[in-house]
Amino acid sequence: MRIGGAAVAAWFAADLTRSMTDFQLDDAAVVLAIAIGLAVFSAMLLIWAIIGDRSRGRLRCPRCWYDMEGAWALQCPECGKTNKSERHLRSAKRSRWPFALAGVCIMLSVYGLDRHKRIEDTSVLALVPTRVLMVGWSILPDTWISRSNGKAHSGCLEDRLRESWVTVSAKDRFGRSLIHSMPRSKASRWDGHRTTLLATIYNNNATWLKYDDPEHPHPPSDISYGPILQLLALDALNAMTTKSPDMIDSQIIAEFSDHKMNAYNLIWTWMVFTSDHYAENDRFPGRLFNIDYQRSPITHALVFNELRDVLPSFQGQPFLDCIHHQREDIREAAFRLAIDTGLIDSDPCVFFEAQDQLGLRRSRIQQHLGRVLHLMSPQAQESAFAQLSDWIGSEDARKRMYAISSIMYLQNNMGYDSDTDVPAYQKTVQQIIESSMMDDRTPYTDSPNVRISDQAMKVIARYDLYGDLFFPLQRMQILRGRIPTLKLYWFTNDPERYQRSVLLWQKHFGDLFNSPSPKVRLWLVKRMPRERGTSIDEELNNL
Repeated sequence: MRIGGAAVAAWFAADLTRSMTDFQLDDAAVVLAIAIGLAVFSAMLLIWAIIGDRSRGRLRCPRCWYDMEGAWALQCPECGKTNKSERHLRSAKRSRWPFALAGVCIMLSVYGLDRHKRIEDTSVLALVPTRVLMVGWSILPDTWISRSNGKAHSGCLEDRLRESWVTVSAKDRFGRSLIHSMPRSKASRWDGHRTTLLATIYNNNATWLKYDDPEHPHPPSDISYGPILQLLALDALNAMTTKSPDMIDSQIIAEFSDHKMNAYNLIWTWMVFTSDHYAENDRFPGRLFNIDYQRSPITHALVFNELRDVLPSFQGQPFLDCIHHQREDIREAAFRLAIDTGLIDSDPCVFFEAQDQLGLRRSRIQQHLGRVLHLMSPQAQESAFAQLSDWIGSEDARKRMYAISSIMYLQNNMGYDSDTDVPAYQKTVQQIIESSMMDDRTPYTDSPNVRISDQAMKVIARYDLYGDLFFPLQRMQILRGRIPTLKLYWFTNDPERYQRSVLLWQKHFGDLFNSPSPKVRLWLVKRMPRERGTSIDEELNNL
């Protein structure tokens, strides 16, 4: 019976594979054939196990199957079992192991049938349970875990964490285990696979958040992010200042300077998102690495409070030297840490670009400086704006361009109605108008067409909400023979503001429609307000 069942199952599986074309005979087809063969074999095995080994009229001990023909008693002389009647000696022998083997085969068959479709959609790696990949992610082949090397199997652990069939609770437990093991060593904190897996869990599930969502409730996070963030910051400090960096130190600097994917950004963002101060509507999937330096003062204070204990480690000269290091990646990492630890508040002028580097390129340092000006303490802001004012008034074109560009980056992080957030802001803009509107010098060696006056106009366009300053300056450019490239943002959703801007535009440019220059008239047609609903609609239509 057993041999017959195995033969039938083998024949069925072989016949199924023979009936498939070469195109169909892939991993999924083989798994399907084996699963069906196991199912047939299990059925045969169960039938045999139920029927048992019949005695065929002979007297046999039901325990040891000893031949008891001619025995004068019901007690087996071989094993000592005492039977109640002769009927028990004629019963069939049923072993337990066929039931166990059939159960194992049935489970394997069901598992193969369940994974068949997934193997067809991905790869044979789908046979490996997700739990096995989660437990052994650090020792299993890289191609089974993530796509960071570009050669991963389809259906690797990273792919599965994006799928809805893996439960949120399973992803949470796995993510928490990854976080809790980070303090063990520097290598574990900066493991690229760990960072990729954690980012995938958050970006596709928005888990571990403290807000109340009746449809998708999440328990409060029990993870203490502050100590981990401190360790990551100190790792980066040691990597930048060590005289003999190892392979992990080089990896830390490379990843730390990349604002889109690194362990520091990962923990930084999670700590902010799980705080009670963060806006609930900003907590959603895909937002993990999109906040960069554009943060609120509350967020800045939250991060600074967590890194306060490690601030003394960053106040030495070795770290300050990293701000002006020849390598851009080290400068990027150093400035980020200077912001987060609050070091930039101590002496913001230290974080201005070195004068021997001015004008050689568009500086990332000026971008960062402008982005955090509104986050500094009042004393630090006063010191920084005094330095910017001094450079704007300087005849050195490189200093003037650097200061104006820093103000531009400051504007990018301020709301349109936030002029009073930085007290010295209005005074600095007025100084730009007075000193730079006629300055056509081009100090950038990598961008020889960028004039100081063009950058100054960008500052005015962002500062001027109505056109009181911007329109007269543009008219002056046109009369000088230069066609402006910038345009004012029309606040069409604010009728009062839009009405005022349209009146100012008509006042300063209406008479230029009679200009003999086709370029001027074309510029006016492209720049004139399109939305109607103002008191001068008829005049605009006539123009």
